[in-house]
Amino acid sequence: MTFFRYSADRLPYALFASYFALDVALFFTVDNLWAPPIIFVIGFFPKAFICAFNHHHQHLPTFYQPVLNRLAEIMFGFQTGIGPYAWYLHHSRGHHEHYLDQTKDESAWMRKDGSTMGEFEYTINVAATAYWRAYKRGDDLPKKQAAFVAMNSLMLALVVGAFVYNWYNALFMVLLPMVASLLITVWVTYYHHRGLDTGDHFSGSYNITTPLFNTLTGNLGYHTAHHYRPGVHWSKLPELHEKIKDKIPAHCYRDGAVLGGLVARRRAKKERERRRKERRRNPGVAAPVGARSDDSERLAA
Repeated sequence: MTFFRYSADRLPYALFASYFALDVALFFTVDNLWAPPIIFVIGFFPKAFICAFNHHHQHLPTFYQPVLNRLAEIMFGFQTGIGPYAWYLHHSRGHHEHYLDQTKDESAWMRKDGSTMGEFEYTINVAATAYWRAYKRGDDLPKKQAAFVAMNSLMLALVVGAFVYNWYNALFMVLLPMVASLLITVWVTYYHHRGLDTGDHFSGSYNITTPLFNTLTGNLGYHTAHHYRPGVHWSKLPELHEKIKDKIPAHCYRDGAVLGGLVARRRAKKERERRRKERRRNPGVAAPVGARSDDSERLAA
């Protein structure tokens, strides 16, 4: 019997399942105060990238067998904080259908007045409303909405059961990792479309083509290709990107965008501090023309 639709998923899923088994084993065996917080911190990095494969799974189910897909989604729910059908409703049937219209986009980066949200505002806004928006998107998809409610009710019951069994381990090894992974995932998506107010698929996404990033995220850096054909398996995205790359504007490439954004914000902060010191030393000197409190936004762009 064949289980995987694509052989490229075998190794990642072996790693994810092994990590999940380790998490479960640690939850039931760790019996001290210091280990759970350390386990929580160590899990930041790997679980952030597992989120990408949870995303891929919701676009194209990994297994031929529905029961295996549901089990994978429960595993992913604990690892990433994004439960069964949440990606499908909020992202696949929400964001992908609406991302070129910021008045409808479930992951909108634009405020109602047309200005651009900062990344903190975006992260909190999208993460805090994610499950409600997923549920509401299901109004037009009642069967998927019912499955979303049923499966996430099961997830909630399992989380509550974990707290009943061992509240301390559950806090640091179940709940906080789920919340942190959701926030990290949303934060990273800020760099996918921010500022690209367009009606054209080829100029509506930023792309990161660095090999390391795409190895860790399952080629999620080929984001224009992903939005152009969201049902294409992640392993085929580089090939699709090659076919359409001539249509993608140069400004839609942001290799190292996340790290670059962090560096740019640090530089912008230093520049603001330098200007403030300069003004204190020379109070009669006017601020540079065009200098504003949101210089970090312009420098990070």
